[in-house]
Amino acid sequence: MKVQDLTEKYLVFAKGYYRKPKSRRVTSEYTLMRVATRPLRAVAGDVSVEDVTASTIADCRRWVLQNKTACCRRTVNAYTSRMIRVFNWGADPEQGLVPELVG
Repeated sequence: MKVQDLTEKYLVFAKGYYRKPKSRRVTSEYTLMRVATRPLRAVAGDVSVEDVTASTIADCRRWVLQNKTACCRRTVNAYTSRMIRVFNWGADPEQGLVPELVG
């Protein structure tokens, strides 16, 4: 599976998961997840999930720094955490999309 495919599957999951309890409207976290997965698709979209390493995430982080204006360290760290969340979700045995060593 490619990183592009993993991010698409995660966003489908996230659209159902990140909802307000009463109104069932999508929360802002879903929108932030969509934005945070852009660097993954831009930098590593064609890379197999088995080949993703910490340096891949570091490259995505650099992409954010170069392509997003006015991003403070806190925002960049939040984007990075969200990128890692995608892989942790995929590594969950329920999903079985990412080998455990990657997630």
